[in-house]
Formats: sequence, structure tokens, C-alpha cells
Amino acid sequence: MQSIINYHKSSADIYPESVTEWELKECESIAFNISNELEEAYDLYISIAYISIENKGEALFRVRIANHKVTPVVVAMGENIKELGMHNIPPLNNHLVANFVSGEVPTGSYQIDKITCYFTELEFNDKVIFSDFRIEKNPARSASYLNNLVDQYGQYQKGNWNEKIYSDTQLKESIENEKMELSKLMEDKNSTELSTYGGYKNERLRQNATGYFYAKKVNGMWSLIDPQGYPFISTGIDILRLGDSATWISGREEMFSELPPKKGQLKEHYIELSNKIRTPKGLTSGEGFNFYTANLERKYGKDYAFKWKENAIVRMKAWGFSSLGCWSDPDLFFGRGEEFKLPYVANGWIFGNHAKIPSGNPAWGDLADPFDVEFDESLNKMVQKLSTYSINEDPWCIGIFVDNEIAWGNAKEKEQHYSVIREIFKMDSNNEKAYAKRAFIDFLKRKYKGNISLLNIEQQTLFDSFDVLEKPYEGFLVCASELLYYLAEQYYEKVNNVMKKAFPNLLYLGSRLADWGTGREVVQACARHCDVVSFNCYKKHINQSWMNLGSYDKAIIIGEFHFNVFNYDNCGFFAPGLVPVDNEKQRGEAYATYMKSVIENPNFVGAHWFQYYDQPVLGRAWDGENHHVGFVDITDRPYKELVEAASKFHQQLYKLRYTNLY
Repeated sequence: MQSIINYHKSSADIYPESVTEWELKECESIAFNISNELEEAYDLYISIAYISIENKGEALFRVRIANHKVTPVVVAMGENIKELGMHNIPPLNNHLVANFVSGEVPTGSYQIDKITCYFTELEFNDKVIFSDFRIEKNPARSASYLNNLVDQYGQYQKGNWNEKIYSDTQLKESIENEKMELSKLMEDKNSTELSTYGGYKNERLRQNATGYFYAKKVNGMWSLIDPQGYPFISTGIDILRLGDSATWISGREEMFSELPPKKGQLKEHYIELSNKIRTPKGLTSGEGFNFYTANLERKYGKDYAFKWKENAIVRMKAWGFSSLGCWSDPDLFFGRGEEFKLPYVANGWIFGNHAKIPSGNPAWGDLADPFDVEFDESLNKMVQKLSTYSINEDPWCIGIFVDNEIAWGNAKEKEQHYSVIREIFKMDSNNEKAYAKRAFIDFLKRKYKGNISLLNIEQQTLFDSFDVLEKPYEGFLVCASELLYYLAEQYYEKVNNVMKKAFPNLLYLGSRLADWGTGREVVQACARHCDVVSFNCYKKHINQSWMNLGSYDKAIIIGEFHFNVFNYDNCGFFAPGLVPVDNEKQRGEAYATYMKSVIENPNFVGAHWFQYYDQPVLGRAWDGENHHVGFVDITDRPYKELVEAASKFHQQLYKLRYTNLY
């Protein structure tokens, strides 16, 4: 295939040399090589514009490009590629298969009009070179390619690594071996003087003891203060629960080399699935299997759930973590702090019949309309559910996260920063559900004292009256920034008021703002009303420009971060994850580097790793994510180098924070 490549500052455009050069059949895909001589691996985005018999279209794909090597990439067009039930797809004959992100893909034969490749984190230069564009078979059309991907333990069948499990005997033998390792780690931990709740037992730094956690500045640095009055930094791991690790079986049975009998010993680990986001072959319901819990039963026996919880708590303490992160199992942990004696955070979701606002991007979903009175009722229902766990009376509960990564817009992209505001103005005010639209118009009337001329002067518009805005409007308003702040403040103020009334002893920890670019307006509205501002920050460190609290001086906590190994032969995962490194040793080093940046920043009071165990290699059932994210693998074996690095750092954490002796 002959191609013309035009390199720009931020992208590369690739065209066929002749109009009919790149004609592909449904069973075919386009492939090329990319040489990356940069110092790091990066996500490459590939936008393909095509013409088919039915229509013109565009589809966006993503692939992680390793550094210092030439990587063959295949971009699998055709509806089949979206029907595998997982985010990341196995490599094919040493080719990385680009993963579908968004757009529409052709269902029949098509002609490629243009390919645009770009990175989001760097500019193109002579160290990134494309070559050898060619046509190859669509991976999704190759039956043998997808056969026998996963073994009986849920591990990637085609990879080999040192810790891979091959028998139930290996699983059981690992119990005693780990007990000795945990005992040694616990001895090392006990050499650090800690309070009952894991705070830094230093009398010079001790504050007022209220019997509950609160946030306060200590020696010019924000800190959580534990119930005994000692400074406390919250380190933790998310997803300490058993219900989030199932994967789809239906529609892709050929991908599994061996599944337990449905009426055999492990029958309870089969589950019925329905109403999920990314499913195989578009299924609306089907059968799944939880390899993680099945391996726990193989390891511990029928009472595996109790032994798993008991061992997980011992691990957390021995590894030096001071708390449980978000999304721990409420029935196992909420309100039961005295039982396992480890601080934890609770979480709530605002579900209900309140109106929703489109985000302007289907990948983000909708967000709640806080101007709807029904939103108040949804808030009350959330509070009632959380109250059943008696968390307000539990001194081990640090505080509560409410919602997660709300789709406020993406400030990194000019067109998406105020996408929510544009979507609101597209509404018709006469629509019963257009609560935010009517609130915005009332805001503008107050701002401009009912004088449309004042609005026209500032906004550079020619409206005859405010009535014009009652109808759907798709223009841009200069005051979009003020409106975004107004919307976000309405949400955070309402949530905070309800939380303070229902849970006066607990901290309101915010909504875990997304690292893909939450606007300063939202961050500052959150900072005004939350006790602690939370971010999910998947970067190498926390020093990010978008963490802009403005004039608000508040404590900050990280709700999610992690590092993944980008080498399927080394760890059994073909998904690169969000922040990939080369091997497990580097994962441990990256953990220490990230946490050091947390401790050195005076606003930060902790960070929580996402998540406790790896996601299923063929994708978690509800949305297809299949990343190497765990402190333990699918067989419940800890990643030794990551554990050792985290444990070592935790032993020095308080000295680094308060005496700078690290």
C-alpha cells in the first residue's frame, strides 16, 4: 500500500497515494509499523475516516506504543471488534491490536479516506516514524486467534511468567509461605510508633482528640487527625470486595480452555449477567464466571469468604497501609471498624429519578441535575442507605466519598471544557426536565438585572429578550465559566448540607474528580464545600496543573492511581493499563515515586491505589476493563516486588512527611 505521510506539530496525517489505493473488504484491516525512539511508552490515537457503500464515517482507536522499538500495529475495523467484551485485545502474530474507543465502524467493504495519528501528551518529532502501511486479516475474523486465551485459573494461556499457577496444590502451598512473609513485614512495621488508629504517635505534633477523624494543618501542612489527635496520612487500596471480578462466558466460550462443571464444586462462581455496558456480541444478558472467587475456594475451601477477608486485613496492616480505600464491601467493613481495627472510607452513589444532563460526550454519560427537587430526594435515599451501617458512630470511619468522576467536561480540550453548559442551553425551557436551563436563565436575569442589552454587550449577542434563550440555543456564552461554577456549586453545596446533617462526625471527601481535566470552576466549587477535595490521578506524580483550588486552601486526597506492566509475557496481561511500566520491579519503584510526591506536597493527606486484585484478563463483566492493576493477581498471590516497595515506603512515610528524614 502506497501512502503519503504529512507530519504536523501535534499529529500525522496519512493518505493513500491514489483514490482507489486503500480499498478493504469487511474481513480485512489496515496495519503499519511505528518506530518510537522516545524515552517512554505513549498512547497513540488512530482516527480512521472511511467511505463505505452505506455512508461516510470515522472511528477512533488507541494503542500503547512501547519505547525504543519498532511496533507492528493492526487496526481492526468492522463491527466484530466491538463485540469481544473487553477493552484491550490480545496481540496477533506479534502485532498489537489497536483498541476501539469511539465512533462508528463499517459493516461491509469500505475505502479509507485518511488516517490521523496523534498523541495527547507530546508533539511529533523525528523519533516517531510510521512505515509499511499494508492490509491484513481482521483479527476478530480469525477463530483460532481467539481460541483458548484463558486457562482454568483465569490466567492468560499464551503467556509464561514465574508466578503463574498450574495446580491447586500450588495455590494451597502459597498460604504457609505467605504467613511467614507477613509475619516478617509486621515485625518491621511495629518498629514505627503508631497510635491505635495508625496515626503518627508524636506528642509534639498531637492535636485535639475529638474521637473522630478531621482535617487540620499541622506545621503548615494539611493532615488528617485521627480520633486520638495524632497526624494521620491515609494510604489504602480500593475494591476490597468479591463482587467486582466476574467476566463474561456467554458469547465467547471458545476463549476459555477449561471451565469448571456447572454442577460441580465451583458451580456457585457462575453468575447471571444483564444490563452491562460492554458485552460480547451485543448480548443483553448471559452467563459469567468469577475466577478470583473460584481460586479462593480452591485455596481456602468453602469458607473462603471469611478467610479471604481475614487475610486481606492482615495483608493491609503488614504491608503498612493505614486504611481501606474506596468501594470496600459495605456489608463486610462499614460500621465494623472495631472488629478489624483498620480505618476506612465509605462511599455513596446518588441514584434516583432526578433529571439528568447530557455531558456532550457519550463516553462520559450523563450527570445529575442538582436544580431538580427530585435530586434532593435521591440524596436522602443515599443517606438513608448509608445510615443503616451506623458509620457516623464508628470512629474508624474517616469520611465519605459521594459519586465518582462526574462528567463535568474536559478542560484539557477547548471544545469539551463547557460541553455541559452547551448541552443545557440546547434544551427547551418548556421541557419539564429542563431544570438547569431554567435556573441558568434566572441566573442571567439576576446577573444583568433583567436588562437584555447588558447581556448583549458583554456576551456580544443580539438577543431581543431573555425569551429567546427559552428556546434551544447552540451558541457560546462568554459567561460559560460562571455558569459551570454555578452548576457545580449547586451540586456540592446540596450534597455537603445533607452529609453534614446526617453524618456530622465524618468528613465529606468529595467526588473523586477525574484526572482527564476537570475544569478549575468545578474544582473550586468542590473545594468550597468539601472537607477534603479528592482527585483520581493516573499520572507518574501528583504535581498537576489542573489541581487548581484557587483561593481555597483545603486538604486533598487521591482516590485512585496505579501502575501497570506493559509486557504480556512478563505478567500475563495484554492490556497496557493507564500508566504502564516495563516490569514488576518498576511498578514498585513507581509506587514509591508517586507516594513521595504526595508526601512532599503540603496539601495532600493521602492516596489510594486502584485496586486490590487484577481485573479479569478478558474484561470485568460490567464494562470490559481488563488491566493489570492489582496488588494481588487473579489467583490471590501478591506481587512481591510491589508489596516490598510499598511496605518499605510506608515505614518511612511519617518521617518523610514531618521530619524530612527519608
